[in-house]
Amino acid sequence: MNILIADDNSTNLKLLRTMLEAEHHTVFAASDGIEALEVLEREKIEAIISDILMPRMDGYRLCIEVRKSEKFKALPFVFYTATYVSPSDAKAALELGADKFLKKPAPAEEIFQALRDAVQSASRRHTPLCHSPQELDLMKEYNARLVAKLEKKNLELQAQTESLQEHQQQLLLQATALENAANAIMITDSQGVILWVNPAFSRLTGYSLEEALSNNPRILKSGAHAPAFYRDLWETICSGQTWRGEVTNRRKDGSLYYGEQTITPVVGPDGSISRFVGIMNDITARKKLEEQFIQSQKMEVVGQLAGGVAHDFNNILAVIIGYSDLMNLELGEEHPLHKHIREIRHAADRASALTQQLLIFTRKQNVQPAVLDLNQIITGMDKMLRRLIDENIELTLVPGKQVDRFQADSNHIGQVLMNLVINARDAMPGGGKLTIATQNISLDQNYSCPGVKTAPGRYVMLSVSDTGTGMTDEVKARLFEPFFTTKPKGKGTGLGLATCQTIAKQFNGHIEVESELGRGTTFRVYFPSVDQPLTLPAPAALLGALPRGTETLLLVEDERAVRHLAQDVLGNQGYTVLRASNGQDALNVVRKHKGPPVQLVVTDVIMPQMGGKVMAEWLRATYPEMKILFTSGYTDDAIAHHGVLEPGVAFLPKPYSPATLVRKVREMLDAECD
Repeated sequence: MNILIADDNSTNLKLLRTMLEAEHHTVFAASDGIEALEVLEREKIEAIISDILMPRMDGYRLCIEVRKSEKFKALPFVFYTATYVSPSDAKAALELGADKFLKKPAPAEEIFQALRDAVQSASRRHTPLCHSPQELDLMKEYNARLVAKLEKKNLELQAQTESLQEHQQQLLLQATALENAANAIMITDSQGVILWVNPAFSRLTGYSLEEALSNNPRILKSGAHAPAFYRDLWETICSGQTWRGEVTNRRKDGSLYYGEQTITPVVGPDGSISRFVGIMNDITARKKLEEQFIQSQKMEVVGQLAGGVAHDFNNILAVIIGYSDLMNLELGEEHPLHKHIREIRHAADRASALTQQLLIFTRKQNVQPAVLDLNQIITGMDKMLRRLIDENIELTLVPGKQVDRFQADSNHIGQVLMNLVINARDAMPGGGKLTIATQNISLDQNYSCPGVKTAPGRYVMLSVSDTGTGMTDEVKARLFEPFFTTKPKGKGTGLGLATCQTIAKQFNGHIEVESELGRGTTFRVYFPSVDQPLTLPAPAALLGALPRGTETLLLVEDERAVRHLAQDVLGNQGYTVLRASNGQDALNVVRKHKGPPVQLVVTDVIMPQMGGKVMAEWLRATYPEMKILFTSGYTDDAIAHHGVLEPGVAFLPKPYSPATLVRKVREMLDAECD
């Protein structure tokens, strides 16, 4: 119903408007009778609620003008006043043509009932009321009462001014508190229709007051809760109890937020629930901190696990890799068993890569940074990358012109490239195009990447683009989360992209992703440029063409299989190899040795009875010219306090291949003493 309210008191008008709009009426306002008549001419009004005492034209005169009009004679007219409250006032109002007379303040239900009665009364009116000559007498009587009432009212107002001011200040304080509350507040009717929200609600959810009104809180549902959750909530508040709990909701933009919610029923005068008041404390930041804490604990456990198994696993892999290489060398490529041995070697390589990936991710792997050329890396890996992808995938390399150099571990960059290519391959099960490109990029202070603080400057960019399935926003949000994978069980560890991100951060770079469902994905990895000469790689050598020697070596290794492997490899290259199972045993072997002096000691770092570092110090005290090569399958943090990772100390990480061991031994023997 379109209802016109005529009242010069803005507070009264606002309260009455709120009650009527809550019942889905459309409200028009006027501050006096003259303005009300203008609204009547302009809008299609179906009922009038009017105060009596107003400036320019009061309510009595407005009622007379309405009843005189053929056009408006049937309009329901209700007087709602706090000034004229005597029976004679009510009698005069009804004689002038009003349908109902109410005293302020009146309960909402009483106002709604008066409107219904007025509508019924107006429906029986067929002719306009005629007030002359009685009208003049009524107005005279009205004016006389007005003077008396004003005098009385003036005295009452003077007495009530202080009380009213205090009451107004209290209401203002309450309204201000609601408007400025840090917590999101929502008020609904008994059916859950939103009647009001505060600004904090709008800031939290993204829905303005206008967007929220007449909606249902279901607009905030995230799908994170089962139907039973909402059923329990609704049953609790409908029984008159307050509901408290944690809620996961969805903002207007689709993002999730977490809140501690309290929903309290408001009971009306008749004992029934008329409203619900919901107050939410945003705990999204706290939840994220909790998730980060849990994640850090998980990573700590993973790190401890990785460090714990790395030593034993690397020793096992060293034996598998070493004997595979020796068997291939001895049997030759034409032997029927060659392909089987090759598969064993490939499986060991994959196991080693997985171990290294886990160690990289937990930042426990030995890092050997060098100045690199990204174009050389991608072209050098071309053949290997093509073996990783299916035949129905077209791989294109697009090296940039004069790409800057950058500093990183070349093995780690190869790991990044392989992970991204495998990820792209799995996103194109039906085939597609895979493009690997490099270029120089200048990033200024306006560049932003979610969750990354990037310093302005020149960067080398590696991009890997595919035409595959793409990703949803939900998947992108968790893309670099450790152990998160969309691949079937047994097809992925969930560490590939997390490892890529770890490597990028390790070398002061970052990684970003651009993807759209059904339209492919592009990963971009940025590394800071450096103005330094390239680090020349060590020349590659086949096992059969490795350098030989006749020197006497001491091999100290507590792992029996690794000790026998290294002895066989070095012995086959012409060296005399003395063996020891720990540091104490090694000292005894050197003391008893009567032949040519030991020129190089190849020793494990951590061993029972006496470790390699302590043993080396004892030997150097007696044999200062003796060279020491440390080796270990433990992680960096496990061996760092032994001092073998310090600059100038020779170190060979496990698992190593026979060729790597032989080259390293020859390199140290040929090096000049410091």
